[in-house]
Amino acid sequence: MKKLVFLCCFILLATNSFAEKGWHVEWYRIKRPSNEYGEFLGEENWSNINFNRSWKTNYVYGDIKDYVGFIATTTIHSNGGKYEFKLFNVDDTASLFLDGKKILETNYKDSINVTVSKGEHTLRIEWKEYCCGASIGFFMSEPQYKEEKLYGIVIAFLIGISVAIVLLLLKIRKRK
Repeated sequence: MKKLVFLCCFILLATNSFAEKGWHVEWYRIKRPSNEYGEFLGEENWSNINFNRSWKTNYVYGDIKDYVGFIATTTIHSNGGKYEFKLFNVDDTASLFLDGKKILETNYKDSINVTVSKGEHTLRIEWKEYCCGASIGFFMSEPQYKEEKLYGIVIAFLIGISVAIVLLLLKIRKRK
């Protein structure tokens, strides 16, 4: 019985985590002197589409302060229309891609308004830190995850109700 409750709780948590969208971030060493992405260091997920990260002169990833970078990807849902994309507090350099096409590149801050067609689209940020202070921020007007969040919440709710019913039936069956 305890194993069943644990399994149901695990399924609920896993399902609910898929309801949140964010960035999948892959970390790399930056090669010198070419400044290209080198050795893969690891990966993580950031839960918010809009972010402002500042490491100042501290460790950026693991025990690395300088010559480090990331490639971050996410999928957005657009209802169609004009969106503002901003890269800000960039130290040292960053580029933003929409469906594989570079739409923005900066070494400090910049923004662009882009008409995005209705449907699913991939965003990618490539960021590199060479020396000293490290930071990057990203902003997108009206991030579109509402449909997927609602879908995930509904699924989690239905699984929760199903688990409660199964547990209730098991308890009633034990009493008989």
